[in-house]
Amino acid sequence: MQPCVYIVVPIYNVERFLKECIQSILLQTHQKIRIVLVNDGSTDKSEEIAKSFLNDSRIMLISQNNQGLSSARNKGIEAVLEQNPNDDDFLVFLDSDDMMSQNYVQSMLQVAQKDPSLDILIGGVQSVSEEGELLQRSPKHNEDLILGGIEYLASIKGNYFAFSWGGGIDCLS
Repeated sequence: MQPCVYIVVPIYNVERFLKECIQSILLQTHQKIRIVLVNDGSTDKSEEIAKSFLNDSRIMLISQNNQGLSSARNKGIEAVLEQNPNDDDFLVFLDSDDMMSQNYVQSMLQVAQKDPSLDILIGGVQSVSEEGELLQRSPKHNEDLILGGIEYLASIKGNYFAFSWGGGIDCLS
């Protein structure tokens, strides 16, 4: 059975980027996805943009008063858990001013399925200018790092700043 990937997108005043963000999710090669958009009290047109995608049955929108990014992510997690995910389903966070490459979810799932002992995967991140020019890629080489939890902690060498937008995919089991 193919796993479902739940993608939580917290939203706050990102009307400039939101449409492209959501479209990048909808274009994934892995189609068994559910998108949880959490509007965290936006005062711009972000909520209207999010609502324009609700004709797709894979998308749900939750609106709350502004409580901050962590609260919005937590609200998204709660919504995912209410969907009664299977043990082989996954959770992904994507910031609303970011985009996913078309095969992001499929690539991460392939890695996860090769080594079911992995609980969290962290993929590469690319920074691109508004003109589409590649500014930075992390990791610097073309392959993502595959590390267990202890290996990951050792690899960050005391730099304990971690960000959910850093390309992670988390097993829901």
